[in-house]
Amino acid sequence: MADSSLLVLLAPNESEAAAFLPGKLFEYLAARRPILCIAAPDNGIRQIIADSRAGQSFDYAQETAMLQFLEQQKSAWENGNTARLTESGYLKYSRRNLTAVLAKLLNNL
Repeated sequence: MADSSLLVLLAPNESEAAAFLPGKLFEYLAARRPILCIAAPDNGIRQIIADSRAGQSFDYAQETAMLQFLEQQKSAWENGNTARLTESGYLKYSRRNLTAVLAKLLNNL
């Protein structure tokens, strides 16, 4: 995963899945590689990817936009520009930081 040029994350295209955050998302963020996410517009995964500047999210029907993103990533790869997320992008969602946030919330109960 860490050697990949691009990671793909698929979320179920159902409204019940909008609040579900898979562990794979956090593994991908830790790998610090660009993410192509395919998810419904109201899915929380999309907000995290946007917030961390970790890649691009698309609706299932946005085939042309996905292909353009893939072409951009391929071109960057061919030119030796393999992107890695900045620390400011992924550290907010690291296990250490999320655990600290949870501990703070529990301490305030």
